[in-house]
Amino acid sequence: MPDLFDQLTAELRPEFYVDPLRFISSWQALSAGQPPLEPDAFETEPEHDQVREQLIRPGDLVIIGEHINRSNWNRSMDEFAGQLATVDDVQVGTTRARRRYGHVTLLGGGSAGDFVYHFESMKMLSAVRAAREAEQQSTTGLTVADFEPTGETDIQRESLIRVGDTVMLGVHYDSAGLPADDGGDIGDAWWEGSMDRLVGRRAIVLDTWRAGDGYLVASVECVCDGGDLEASLWGWRVANMRMISRVREERGAELRGGADG
Repeated sequence: MPDLFDQLTAELRPEFYVDPLRFISSWQALSAGQPPLEPDAFETEPEHDQVREQLIRPGDLVIIGEHINRSNWNRSMDEFAGQLATVDDVQVGTTRARRRYGHVTLLGGGSAGDFVYHFESMKMLSAVRAAREAEQQSTTGLTVADFEPTGETDIQRESLIRVGDTVMLGVHYDSAGLPADDGGDIGDAWWEGSMDRLVGRRAIVLDTWRAGDGYLVASVECVCDGGDLEASLWGWRVANMRMISRVREERGAELRGGADG
């Protein structure tokens, strides 16, 4: 039996060049059991939008767009402009502009080269963008009382917190169980003194990875309390974040249900 993607490629290849959305939507529908995407499912204008930078997350389906003024754009990237892809990661630039970008994988598994693509120039699914904007607005209504009462090290949070969650940033604890901002060993806790002022701030988890000290850490962005770009400069231990209490209860019940099943 031929591979599904190869089968569709053979059947629809002429249409792929004319209407890539129709081709890839058909492939997605048959391979994942999802309804086809309509051609107007994606944003149209504006071409370059800095607000979009704050909304795109790993795993999102996007249309690759040429960077504004072709800044940090290689001619080898031209062939990928306009193609559908999924976002692999979120990176934040170190310049004052704090531009967001990331690697992508073409839908179907193809490579888009070892390049990073600016989020402001991508096109999101319109429905996803609307949901993300509503989510950001809703986080401003959260109070400290909505979160867990403590940010002490709790490894269980590593299996509960997910990309996209709103959390409260917590100080890292050293191996002796002391907080790095109050008597703990800063080096042992993988902590920078300039992180102190961000403890207790609300943020959205953008990405997670396993650090050299064994802890799961996350890149974040403060979207409340006026925002703070510097929060994205460091990796924050997931075990020391404070979850929204209701979300923790729901996720814990999910895990327990899965174990029982």
